Amino acid sequence: MISRRHAEVRRLGTDFMIVNLAGKNGLFVNGQWIDTVQLKHGDNIDVGKYSIRFEYPQDERDKLAADDRNEAGAGFKVSTTEMLARIEGGDKDKAARQQAAAVAAAMGENVETFQLAPDELAKVREKMNISKQAHLQISTIPPMVVALTADRVTLGKGADCSVKLDTGWLAPKVSAAIAHRGDEFLLEVIGGTVKYNGEKLKGTTILSEGDTIEIEAIKVKFHGKA
Repeated sequence: MISRRHAEVRRLGTDFMIVNLAGKNGLFVNGQWIDTVQLKHGDNIDVGKYSIRFEYPQDERDKLAADDRNEAGAGFKVSTTEMLARIEGGDKDKAARQQAAAVAAAMGENVETFQLAPDELAKVREKMNISKQAHLQISTIPPMVVALTADRVTLGKGADCSVKLDTGWLAPKVSAAIAHRGDEFLLEVIGGTVKYNGEKLKGTTILSEGDTIEIEAIKVKFHGKA
């Protein structure tokens, strides 16, 4: 059976992920029931009686990356850091591009500098303050930068989570938590599939600068205090 809204393919940078929206009606990739997964070239997607092949060769990935750089505007290039620092509303207009570039500069990118209006400057300063304290960079749409100011931050799809993530129908309400203990930040797996630097994690671990966390198909990067 096919639902009216069965699945959704989302772009994250130069990657694509597919999310099951159909619940029990099911979504299969390469013969495996999935909730959320990053798609690879040649993957077979089964929706009801229909089979779809995902084609995404390396030259198409390279072309997409080049298009992103060109759309960003002359004078600076798009990087993961900059994309995660963008304000809501994207980079369609000059002001948004200027603000994104200024935020990226605050986070260590080599980009051009711009003169900003007072209200735009206030937003940039807020982002700069976040970059100086422990924070998470999250590859959602739109991307998020979350300051770790609380003693405990929970991540998941539940309404009560500190950071709400669209992790898919089968994922638990709370997937992980990050606790602040003295000078350390501890990652705790609560439920579902959580990877730490590419490996599945059970229990807890101490986070270090630049560590990556994957909650289902959502990537999170940890940054300690500057």
